Amino acid sequence: MTDYYPTKKKIVIVEEIKRWIQDVLSVPSDHFNGLPPCPYAKAAWVNNDVKIAFGTQHDVMNICDEWENQETSLVIVVIEGVQKELSVWCEERNTHLAFENLTLMSFVPDDTIDTGQPEEEMTNWEPLTDEEYSMVFVQELSELETASAHLMSKGYYKNCTLQFMKYVTDRSERSKHAFEEENEEASDEEVRYEEAGYEEEDQEKEVTYGKEEKTGFVREHPRETETHQGRQRGEDAKTGKQGSADEQGV
Repeated sequence: MTDYYPTKKKIVIVEEIKRWIQDVLSVPSDHFNGLPPCPYAKAAWVNNDVKIAFGTQHDVMNICDEWENQETSLVIVVIEGVQKELSVWCEERNTHLAFENLTLMSFVPDDTIDTGQPEEEMTNWEPLTDEEYSMVFVQELSELETASAHLMSKGYYKNCTLQFMKYVTDRSERSKHAFEEENEEASDEEVRYEEAGYEEEDQEKEVTYGKEEKTGFVREHPRETETHQGRQRGEDAKTGKQGSADEQGV
């Protein structure tokens, strides 16, 4: 993982993120119907369910590729400087990551999606460093969608901007599309499996039929057998042949 930060700066940045979570993201706001901007952030931090890493966009994708090895439900990747293109970069990759049940959320100074929350609420805290940096939150899409649905029922979004609501709706659509695609692929796989089973069964029947034909014991439908016997009796009668008493049913 690419690392541009010395250890002392890392410690300060981690402490600053902790303060941001406590003093901004976890403070109830009327704008969010009495809920904090991020109602789950504080509990995740307290329960050590957040990992902070330092790196680049490349490292973000490596984390996604190795997500099954992650021990926390949220990874925050700190990237040096103000990455103005980061939000677009995240959204472009979110289209693909939805099929991996992952999503990226960017936080860039002066370049975040406006929720409509009053500015004074977002700036009412004391940063610990003048160092500017960007962040990418990596988490599972299904968990975020579950939390979002719960917040929707609590009126969390009722005062939010149209821009932010479009962001939320687009994320939900990605999740829905990925879920439908996964179910469709699973259904197609089941059909292919069943068809393969039928073909194998038909092949076994053909092999069995071939073996019986060679030995003179060919299976026939009962009606076909009766018809064949009836034709044979008719031919015997024309030639004057008579069967035994047993054959005539006497």
